[in-house]
Amino acid sequence: MEVLFTEEQEMLAATVAQLAERLGPSTPHDLDGAIDDDAGAWKLLADAGLLGLGIPEDAGGSGASGVEAMIVVEKLARRACAVPYVGAAVLAPQLLVAAGANAELLGAIAGGQRRVTVALRPNLVGLARAGEPAVAWDCAGAEAALALDAGGKLVAVAVDGERLQPADLTRAITRTTNASTVDLGDLGGPLDDEALQRWEALALTVLSADLVGSMEGTLTTAVEYAKERVQFDTVIGTFQAVQHLCAEAYVLLEGSRSATWYPAWAVDHRPVADTLLSARTAKAHSSEAGQQVGETSIQVHGGVAITWEYMPHVFLRRILLDRQTLGDENHQLRAIADIRLRGAA
Repeated sequence: MEVLFTEEQEMLAATVAQLAERLGPSTPHDLDGAIDDDAGAWKLLADAGLLGLGIPEDAGGSGASGVEAMIVVEKLARRACAVPYVGAAVLAPQLLVAAGANAELLGAIAGGQRRVTVALRPNLVGLARAGEPAVAWDCAGAEAALALDAGGKLVAVAVDGERLQPADLTRAITRTTNASTVDLGDLGGPLDDEALQRWEALALTVLSADLVGSMEGTLTTAVEYAKERVQFDTVIGTFQAVQHLCAEAYVLLEGSRSATWYPAWAVDHRPVADTLLSARTAKAHSSEAGQQVGETSIQVHGGVAITWEYMPHVFLRRILLDRQTLGDENHQLRAIADIRLRGAA
């Protein structure tokens, strides 16, 4: 079965890749202050119509599918762009859409005037409950983070706690006690299990796409470095050991990409149980593969990989946070085992 992007999706990928080249850092030094000074980058994304992909057209968005969201996330991650796209342009808006939040808020998010992110449990494995300790994830510029109350309704809590220092240099994470709320207007009704599972499937899929983009970005830098670095009067890219490292990393990258495409499509077309299972599979594969590919890039670069002149450690840091968010490969494999064993029973 041949699986290809449509012509419009190919154009979207090309457009976002061009934007990412403008927004992405060339060296880690370019990330100094980038998280808190992203107004220009956010406006570029808004002007390109990328902030409202999953928001319905009647609320100011474009009503795009999970495939389009995957494409944008992957291209931005490939250049390690320090913009809170996953949290503030995908995860939070999709929760609001699922709950039936007011169109004015959704339109403001799509236009870039307002930013809202998600509140996760301190261990990052799921949405936080109101009143409990949590972290606002990917929260740069966000005025509030979305948590769930006891009845399953969304609650907007203030992002006003301690800014943490995660391994990832491209994302902001803030601790919050969920003690104070923010008035964002009507946030809609309670989210049932099916709605939350479909949101989780999309969230796992875009995190897998972020991992794929980061893998491609760091592997590209490793291959380019191997073409230039000379050791023992020989370009290291001619060494079979280096070639094998890069080839094996490429196989892991493409396997992760293939695993991610199906849930990105399924989230809009398949039953939620099938979609969530495939999303967990993609996240499990991409999490484990991502760390291996990131470490391979570090190895190919040698000692310079961890210096502030080179990007491999930036990609690896982003990969490690993605891997942990909403559960690493072990968490996903346990969940998959539970699903399979229940089915067998």
